[in-house]
Amino acid sequence: MRHIFIVTLLLIFTTTAFPVVYADTPQICRFGVPPWQKGRSFKEERKKYLPLLKWMTKQTGCKFVPVGASSYEDLIDKISQGKVHVTELGAVPYIQVKKKNPEVDILATALVWNTAKTELIDSYRSLIVTLAKNDDINSLQDLKGKKIGFVNHESTSGFVYPSASMKQEEDIDYETFFEKHFFLGSHPNVTNAIVAGSIMAGATYDKNLEAAQKKHGKIFKVLWKSKPIPNVLLASHASLPDSVRQKLIEVLPQADIELFKDISLMKGFVIRTDSFYDEVRTVLDGYQ
Repeated sequence: MRHIFIVTLLLIFTTTAFPVVYADTPQICRFGVPPWQKGRSFKEERKKYLPLLKWMTKQTGCKFVPVGASSYEDLIDKISQGKVHVTELGAVPYIQVKKKNPEVDILATALVWNTAKTELIDSYRSLIVTLAKNDDINSLQDLKGKKIGFVNHESTSGFVYPSASMKQEEDIDYETFFEKHFFLGSHPNVTNAIVAGSIMAGATYDKNLEAAQKKHGKIFKVLWKSKPIPNVLLASHASLPDSVRQKLIEVLPQADIELFKDISLMKGFVIRTDSFYDEVRTVLDGYQ
C-alpha cells in the first residue's frame, strides 16, 4: 500500500507541476523573428520576443526558440518550407506565404491600441503624408513630378496598399507619376526623410505617424488614408503538431499585456480566421 501511495503522489505531482507534453510534441519549436527594423541586429530583435516565447513554452510544453531572418523574403521562405514552426507576419507576407504553401495557417491576429489608447483593435491604416507647410500639396495629384518614399516592396502599409490604391483610385502609376521613388527600409526612415526634405511625401502607417509627431511635432498632414488593414498575425507551418497549435489558439488571447512591452506595438492577440485577410487579397489581386 505504501508503494501505491508513493506512486500516486508522484503521478499527481508530475501532472500538476508541468504542462502535458503529447507524444507528437517536438522538443523544440522554432519561432521566426521578423526583421522589422532595418539596421537592428537579430540579438536586439530576439530579446524583445523572449518573454512571449518563454510563456508559449510554459503553456505548450514545447521549447520555443528564436530563429533570425535576414529579410522578409527569407522569413517567407523559412515558414513556407517549415524551417520555422511559427512566425509573425504582416498581412501581405502572410498571403504570399499561403500562395507558396497553402498549409501554412493563421494562429491569431495581433491587437494594438487605438489612437486614444482606450481600446485594443485588430487593424490599422496606411497613410501618405507630407509636411503641413506644403500649401501647394493637398492631394495625391499634387505630387506629380515630385519625390516619394516607400518602406520596401513587401511592406503592407508602406508600399502595397498605397501603391495599389493610387493605381485603382487615381490611376497613378508610382513608377512613372513621380520624379523618383525610394525604398527607405523602415517607417521611421520615411517620416525622417520627409522632415529632412529629401522626399516630398511618403507612405507609412498611423502608429508611425503618431511616433513621428512626438519626435518632430505636429508638422505633417495626411493626403490619403486606407481602409482598415488587418494587423500582423502569428502563422504556423503544418509541421507544428496539432496539439501545440490548438493549445496556442486556446491560450494566446489570454496572454498578459506585459509579455508584449518590448514587441513594437503589439499588445495582445485575438483569434481571427484566414478570411479576415480577404480584403488584403482583393487589393493585391487588383494591383497585380
